Amino acid sequence: MFTRTIEPAFYDTDALGHINNTRLPAWFELARNDLFKLFTPDLNPKQWRLIMARMEVDYRAELFYGHDIEIRTYLTRLGNSSFTVTQEARQHCTLTN
Repeated sequence: MFTRTIEPAFYDTDALGHINNTRLPAWFELARNDLFKLFTPDLNPKQWRLIMARMEVDYRAELFYGHDIEIRTYLTRLGNSSFTVTQEARQHCTLTN
């Protein structure tokens, strides 16, 4: 498991102080770099060997500005030519996606 802590910026919020739903996929992308470095250590796009075929996000709870978010990244399935990455966002130790 890889773990990355995100400190939300004010621009990540909507008018009510909630984190905008579009931010979570961007943070997941950032957190996947830790896993992708196993395949392309310098993350050089010209040497990239991977393609993301599908992404699905299930939102379970709101995220709020002013509190860190922990992104956890797991490799949950390894096949012959593909693998599955599972990611979680947690705030105050509560699963939010």
